[in-house]
Amino acid sequence: MITWEYVLGFILLYTVLATIVQKKDWIPDSFSIWGPILTIRSEIGLDTIESLANRYYKFWVPWGTLGVFASIVTAFVGVFFVVVSVFGVIMQPNEVTIQGPTDMIVIPGVNRFLPLSAGPEILLGLIIGMVVHEMGHAILCRVGDINVKSTGVILGALIPLGAFVEPDEESSEKATLKAQLRMYAAGIMNNFAIFALSIIGLFLIVSLLISPAPGIGVSNVLGDSPAERMDISDGDRITGVNNETITSQEQFLSLLEDDANTLTINEEKVVNIEGSAYVTKVPDGFDLKPKDTIREVNGNRVNSPSELRTKMLSVEDNYATLTLENGNDVEYPVGAYITSEKRTGLMEDMNLSTGESTFVFSVNDVRVYDGQSLINEFNNTESANITYLDKNGDVVTKTVSVDSGDDSAVISSNISSLSTSLLGVNIYPAEQFYNLLTPADSIIGNLQNVLGLLLLPLASLTPGIESNFPGFTPYIQNFYVMSGVPEFSVGGLYFTANVFFWTAWMNFNLAIFNCIPTFALDGGHILRASSEMALQNHISDVNISRIVKIIKGILLACLSAIFFVPIIL
Repeated sequence: MITWEYVLGFILLYTVLATIVQKKDWIPDSFSIWGPILTIRSEIGLDTIESLANRYYKFWVPWGTLGVFASIVTAFVGVFFVVVSVFGVIMQPNEVTIQGPTDMIVIPGVNRFLPLSAGPEILLGLIIGMVVHEMGHAILCRVGDINVKSTGVILGALIPLGAFVEPDEESSEKATLKAQLRMYAAGIMNNFAIFALSIIGLFLIVSLLISPAPGIGVSNVLGDSPAERMDISDGDRITGVNNETITSQEQFLSLLEDDANTLTINEEKVVNIEGSAYVTKVPDGFDLKPKDTIREVNGNRVNSPSELRTKMLSVEDNYATLTLENGNDVEYPVGAYITSEKRTGLMEDMNLSTGESTFVFSVNDVRVYDGQSLINEFNNTESANITYLDKNGDVVTKTVSVDSGDDSAVISSNISSLSTSLLGVNIYPAEQFYNLLTPADSIIGNLQNVLGLLLLPLASLTPGIESNFPGFTPYIQNFYVMSGVPEFSVGGLYFTANVFFWTAWMNFNLAIFNCIPTFALDGGHILRASSEMALQNHISDVNISRIVKIIKGILLACLSAIFFVPIIL
């Protein structure tokens, strides 16, 4: 992935070259350069705008009015989420999704949520969104007797940042507040309309032509894993276990637990399973780490994660000797892993500060191994003798107070908080994603699918899902099949589905973002015009302007905090 340092270097180089070009007067008058920003103005399309405004005048007025109501409602929802997000980044900056400046740039291959493989579809969706948005402004300008001087685009270091319509200032000031409101809201309403049409087109193509491919998709083969040694690759499908065809994820996981010996890959290649327990997650502070492969427990062979669990449950000592793939032995504690969320009750007795963790080996001389066994021993008792690992690494026994309703600790459900895998792969949730890309049986179900669809490019942020959905890119197409169409049309239909997907995603986000009532956004203009309409007979224009500026300033500060606080902290 392209890093933000490369992006910054390109912007600086472009700015220097653009400044030289401007000083040499090598650009037309319709071009203007300010630092890395290039603005291109044109009168192309003004006649078409005039024609559309006059021909469908009776449609555009109610359309713009509907847009005003939709924009105001959306603005309230947007402000709510902005405020909630600000509290989130301040209280838990490490939990937010923005990891750097590149996550704020709508450039495929730079933004980690916008893959380069879907670049053409993403840029086309963005261009469609910007064009229909500004067309809405332009047409409603003419409907409201506001002259349009020019249309144009704004580029930042040759990257499309937006489009614009330049109204004539004199006629804009003379227009009624209702006409101004309709004009500012029309672009947002157009984006919502394109969003809805794109969703319908996507649902039709996917539901009629596409279905999940047989087997289990492999989204990612983890490093140094058994799957890597078995020559399984990202994008493969596991279509059989022990020559039995895979029809569901549940069946696949069940077969792996039952002494599986072979896997069938992509319905063709058969590979032998390397029996072992590959470590995917383990507490820090010990020699065991992710990507290690456990071969033995106290000298007993381990062929699968289920065998690892069985053998660790038989460990009576506080530590077990784990033999790794490389032959090294690791002394690892075997017990219930407990983490303090706040220093109260049990945590105080164990001298654990907030965020600190330890292993509990026994309660009242009864051996415990995981969260459930620890909770079972804690139930129906007010105090207990526990044996655990203290801060100094010593095994100690102490009487502690126990409250069965105490929520001051998080207890891992795994033995010793150790997570392992037989193969070391991430499974691609092809069927789960497919269900979000097709119509549901109810209105509520369809609304849930639309919301889920909007989150698909960010799906990996959801616990338990390791992959995003970038559209039906070549990598993803192996997880799906298209039927009922000629072979030569498959690529074009997948491309069309991708365009619908990213056009819907881009238009929705453009609409929501533009509704936020702050500077330079349509929401800010709508806030000013609606405030004047509602308050002009009650307070002075000066005070209205002051109130509007304060609200815009607060929202701008909130947006800045969302973007930059996680980076600073």
